[in-house]
Amino acid sequence: MASTVQERPSFLTLTQDTITIEVGEEKKPFIVHKDLLCYWSKYFDKALNGHFKEGGKDTIAVEDFSPSIFGCFVQWLYAQPSMPPVPEGDPQMKQTGKLGGTRPSKKTSTATRYSDKKADHSDRIYITVILMLLHLYSFGDKYEAHDLRKDALSKMVDYAIDGKRVTSAVVVALGVKNLPDSSPCYKYFVDEYAFVWTPKTESADVIKDSRQTLPAGFLFDVLLASAGGEETPDDLDDPCRYHKHETSKEVDHCRMQHPQRMVVMDELVSAWCRGTSQD
Repeated sequence: MASTVQERPSFLTLTQDTITIEVGEEKKPFIVHKDLLCYWSKYFDKALNGHFKEGGKDTIAVEDFSPSIFGCFVQWLYAQPSMPPVPEGDPQMKQTGKLGGTRPSKKTSTATRYSDKKADHSDRIYITVILMLLHLYSFGDKYEAHDLRKDALSKMVDYAIDGKRVTSAVVVALGVKNLPDSSPCYKYFVDEYAFVWTPKTESADVIKDSRQTLPAGFLFDVLLASAGGEETPDDLDDPCRYHKHETSKEVDHCRMQHPQRMVVMDELVSAWCRGTSQD
């Protein structure tokens, strides 16, 4: 179902219609512009404008996510009107062709990526940021905010390129247990473990615990992906590998917008870190 909000909302065109979202067990209220909410989330669009809407209803409950995660969604939501349009035929994209870097083989790439990052997985802020991104991915999946889902996964890919070790067993064990094996995010974790991860980056205790914490189905999928002896895929660092684009035009559009969208995600992560450090 297409959004009933036909044109992408801007701060110049927003109506004064708002919706109160009561979030979590404490029913914390968030007041959000209806135009924005319905344009970027098909779920809320159907709930507020579709056949199952309740007459005159201006409050919706979101009980399965915390207020902090919904607050991240709201920050992301209100950044969307400021996103510049993508020019057609961007000359830079014609030169680069894809996002991300090109990794060398597994033997050298892991040493380069993780040589000075071994302690990252034990850092409380780092783990909470990755889990926040996973929660945002799940939120975007359930509430059909597909651009949010793509942005959260793209940010995880960027973390991996920067050597932030998304593939740490500690993070993956917490992340994949709630992901179906058909999920693009699940496929990303499988690829990272199959082509990048090495036990040299984990402590002996983490490796021992991983036998119990990592799902057997996930480990089998990693085995299947790595058993062929293939080299690291050229597009492993390209988030579009996991975005399920339907056309080449969508791929080009996504790649051209990626830098601006990651600025929004960087700001969101910074805000999350500031809030976490105060807990």
